[in-house]
Amino acid sequence: DYDVLARRTRAPLNAVMLGALAATGALPVPAEAFRAAIRAGKAAENNLRGFAAGFAGTPPLPGPEPAPA
Repeated sequence: DYDVLARRTRAPLNAVMLGALAATGALPVPAEAFRAAIRAGKAAENNLRGFAAGFAGTPPLPGPEPAPA
């Protein structure tokens, strides 16, 4: 539960959710690009902590099914 992660890390839920989204690999944006953007903003330490928690707590999406032979 991402709300629990946010409370445990004392980070904003949106930062946790962004980390979770980044971890799935669904977007063509590397995790380091998100981290750099967070560092450039306000409350960077809290937001980076939340991003890391969401990223670590989310498995990547499975790849596409192989084509039949």
